[in-house]
Amino acid sequence: CVIFSLNASKVSTTNEIYKIINKDGKIFQFKEITKEEWPAVAKDYFSKRGITLDDETIEELVNRTNLDVSFFINEAEKLILYKGNQISLQDIKDLVPNSLETDSFKVLNALLEGNKSQALKVYNDLRIKNIEVITLIYMITSSLIYALNVKNLQKMGKSNDEIAKETGSSPGRVFITNRNFKKYSIVFL
Repeated sequence: CVIFSLNASKVSTTNEIYKIINKDGKIFQFKEITKEEWPAVAKDYFSKRGITLDDETIEELVNRTNLDVSFFINEAEKLILYKGNQISLQDIKDLVPNSLETDSFKVLNALLEGNKSQALKVYNDLRIKNIEVITLIYMITSSLIYALNVKNLQKMGKSNDEIAKETGSSPGRVFITNRNFKKYSIVFL
């Protein structure tokens, strides 16, 4: 058995090697799952195991696994082992950790609201998960850059849906960012 792997968006079907492999072997194409495809993929994953989950539960699991296939599979299998075919939204909230991005967003929001105890609580939870401080600093910086982008796009007259599409995030995250940064203005020095 010989396996060839090609990391490209297109393959030339006129290539001699391709023709030989196509004639005598099998060609598999693997593509990245888009954000829009994730809920259907997640639903299908559980459906093949005889488990039906509602849309809100699927959405929460997809958000918490941060579009990472291996993390999703690990968490899905953990849920199936622990809860069987009775998985609820509360089970997802109780058993699947928030993504690092979500946690860093919570720390930043707590700091902006002046809620130091909430920020420290999330920080301590991250330290228990062995998240390094430098990683958290990077994530908070990324959240600030994201907020700057949102404010700038908003200033240009774009709607929340347009901003979400342009930044590759959810309209909910854009809404929360707008709400949390409403009292802050952009000043370029």
